[in-house]
Amino acid sequence: MAKNDINSNFNQIAVSDASDNVWGIRAAVGNVQITGGANGQVLSATAVNGALQWASPSASSTPNFAAYLSTAQTLGASGSWTTILFNTVSYNNGSAYTPVNGRFTAPTAGLYQFESNMYVGGLANLGAHQIAVWKNGAVHRITNAFQITGASYPNMASSNVVTLRLAVGDFVDWRVYANSAGFFVNGAASGDLASWFVGRYISA
Repeated sequence: MAKNDINSNFNQIAVSDASDNVWGIRAAVGNVQITGGANGQVLSATAVNGALQWASPSASSTPNFAAYLSTAQTLGASGSWTTILFNTVSYNNGSAYTPVNGRFTAPTAGLYQFESNMYVGGLANLGAHQIAVWKNGAVHRITNAFQITGASYPNMASSNVVTLRLAVGDFVDWRVYANSAGFFVNGAASGDLASWFVGRYISA
């Protein structure tokens, strides 16, 4: 450090490096304010010598994504769960969502929120289906279930929200269970995103 100035009257420490880039720590009643970085930047240690520097957080540490079905996906055999492959990606910051298998894989440990909307069609008389979020290849939580008792309701829409704590490498996907053949999940129709999957990192 080139120079360190301590102002005891204001409980403030101002520090500048060899290039005269200044940052400081200001203490006030009940809180501590660190100044010098731009909006949205974080103060972190460099890998070389542990020196502190302001930098924007990497996308991999705060992943977020949105994807949707561009065409309808037919469900599997009667009495089975089918992973929904939201094949069209709107954004994928951190590249943690994989459209070919419909999975989000956590690059950072922490709390995540996932949302989905699924428009299930082709429901036969007395048909039933369930929607669930799966974690690491097992049912984590069934978020919706429908039992159709008449042909007047051949299609059902379901919105789902879940918050999960994930470790690095944990993966999440959405699956639909059908008790009869002929079910499908609608894709985008007339510009509307009928079925979609959104996720975001919330906190450590």
